[in-house]
Amino acid sequence: MKAMTPQDRATTSIDTAVPVTADQFRARRRRLILICSGVAVALAGLTYLSYRHLMDPIHAREAYDDAKRLAATTRYSQSILAATRAIALNPSYADAYFLRGQTYAEQRELDRAEADFTALTKLEPRNARAYAGRCAIRFEYRDYQGAINDCGKAIQFDASIPRAYNIRGIARRAQNDLQGSLADLSHAVELSPDIENLFQRAATLRAMNDYKGAISDFDHAASLYQGNPEVYRARAEAKRAMGDEKGALEDYALSNAIEHRQ
Repeated sequence: MKAMTPQDRATTSIDTAVPVTADQFRARRRRLILICSGVAVALAGLTYLSYRHLMDPIHAREAYDDAKRLAATTRYSQSILAATRAIALNPSYADAYFLRGQTYAEQRELDRAEADFTALTKLEPRNARAYAGRCAIRFEYRDYQGAINDCGKAIQFDASIPRAYNIRGIARRAQNDLQGSLADLSHAVELSPDIENLFQRAATLRAMNDYKGAISDFDHAASLYQGNPEVYRARAEAKRAMGDEKGALEDYALSNAIEHRQ
């Protein structure tokens, strides 16, 4: 067999590296174009996903801010739509669930409010506001034990929420646990001595036949807001129970006068 010269070896190397026909060349070119196109599409997709990842939280916050503004102006239906958009853009947006739950409650859509507060407890199991919101809904359903349990959870995670003590105190009174009710409502008054907490503690004191203590709380509540006829009516009943008929009639008259002005 004849030995290959250096020229022969060079020719053979070139022949195996370059397509022999134009069709092979075009096929390789098409494959290269397809590979480059695939890489470009993948990069474009990653860029879009990165953009969405960055932009969705921004748009979710804008929607949430709209929902807060609308709720503050009692445009509840529009607020719910905005909060729903915020949640769609960011499904783990805890504040949006809480706001929408509160707004549903204002609209008396209690099932939906409860569903949002429950969703929030799953997102953030230690979120005290979620349990405080849901305990109010369960109280509305007269699920007093459920309300007590949820208020207890709220207090466990944040002991500074007056409303949790208030609702648990009222629920305990409904279950005839007057000592427990008084303890909770006294704590609520300590945290926030407003008309609601004072009124409810007075109601528990009256149920315990402590009319003097009840009248003291009703006096304080009336001084905070003189335009509430319920305070004067409740104080009148406590005075009548003590035998102060004259004082009771005066308070009934005040209550009626306020109602006629409204």
